[in-house]
Amino acid sequence: MELELEGDAVIMANDGLYSVFDNLFSNSVKHGNASRISVRIEKKPEKILVEFSDNGKGVPDEFRDMVFEKGFSTSGSTGYGLYIVKKLIESYGSSIRLKEGEKSTFILEFPETSSG
Repeated sequence: MELELEGDAVIMANDGLYSVFDNLFSNSVKHGNASRISVRIEKKPEKILVEFSDNGKGVPDEFRDMVFEKGFSTSGSTGYGLYIVKKLIESYGSSIRLKEGEKSTFILEFPETSSG
């Protein structure tokens, strides 16, 4: 497994953010068979973008609109993982989506917070 990290930022959140990234990493390996994961952080005016991508098989086009739905699974699992991820992200006033044209890239958008 290869992990590439780029950028940094302060994101105000509780321990649920650990669950978000744990689920994304786990999905990349278990369901996507990824061997490389990249997390890129970019500060923009009034927001922080986190791009989480891997070299796995990705989300097929026909399932793009369903991956965050409660109970949705293509592998026989519970289908709660990405649903919970989305709910946790939304509880921070943030959002998560699949990047257009990319099968294995999630974009997490957090509001910019003042660190001082």
